[in-house]
Amino acid sequence: MGNDQALAPGHAWLEIIKRPGQEAFASAFAKDVVLDASVTNAPIVGAVAIRAFFDATRTMYDEIAFVRETRSATRTQLEWEGRFAGRPIAGTTILAHNPEGSIESIRLYHRPYEQVIAFSAELARRLAGKVDPQISRTGTAMRLALIHPADLDPDQRELYDDMRAGIAAGFTAFQTAEDDGAMIGPWNASLHHPAIGKASWELTKAVNAMGLLPASVKEVAILVVAGFHRASYEIYAHVAVAQRLRMPLTSISLLVANLKPADLAADEAVAFDVAYLLCRDGPLPEPMWRLAVEAFGDVGAAQLIYLVGVYAYVSTALNGFDVPAPKEKGSVPPASINATAGSS
Repeated sequence: MGNDQALAPGHAWLEIIKRPGQEAFASAFAKDVVLDASVTNAPIVGAVAIRAFFDATRTMYDEIAFVRETRSATRTQLEWEGRFAGRPIAGTTILAHNPEGSIESIRLYHRPYEQVIAFSAELARRLAGKVDPQISRTGTAMRLALIHPADLDPDQRELYDDMRAGIAAGFTAFQTAEDDGAMIGPWNASLHHPAIGKASWELTKAVNAMGLLPASVKEVAILVVAGFHRASYEIYAHVAVAQRLRMPLTSISLLVANLKPADLAADEAVAFDVAYLLCRDGPLPEPMWRLAVEAFGDVGAAQLIYLVGVYAYVSTALNGFDVPAPKEKGSVPPASINATAGSS
């Protein structure tokens, strides 16, 4: 114990994290070790998945250092501070040990809230294909099972065909269906309730058909809405679209955190302000409305407001049904975005 106390805070934990081999890493943990983190949608179980998590996160910080360590026979609490995406971030790591001394659970908390959202968005991108995302935030099966195309009734099939056609003509930057054709994300929910799904899909198409907002302006607004609601699939999908538009990753992370990037164009800045204010209580202030009209015209300003409303609805549905982001199957090269693309 005396030698441990003489070491810097977090020394023993860092030694585990930096072990070069999976076997050596896993030897520090109980068989069914669980990681609960404020930046993930669900618990991560097992040493292999936990190693993938820490391999990703330890390269994400601009800087990080443990500043305080307290220990008991069964628990170690580590406080740390650092920077991510140029902004301060801090948190606490709590390690629980079983009687044999192996780590049986890890609880990892980040703060402040805005950085939690930004960090989570970047982490989801880095962990795609490495950690199974099909577990919901509560660690249970998805609330709405995926529907195979062969199992659709006539009303569902009509809606399915229309949505697939709209998606094919618009967004292809992210996954919208499984290999067997079963739709995921908000489209799966729409198929479970086709009357609601058809109405929301028609509204989505009508808003996009107004066609006055540039693609980058739309993505700024959507990322603000998705980040405000912490809708996992929405964040996943529109981070991918924004990257296709060559939007800087730092700017994307800030938008998801509802922080205004300094490098936005004038019309994008207006879109940010409108979306940000509409996500909070009360009516849009008159000066902000006038700025939106000046930037986009009466109809364009209306499209922006309807766009925020559509994606607030989509985000609410995604959260209500606890829809996760999918396992990413590969990157998509930059390309132009069709303005008539559908909701995600």
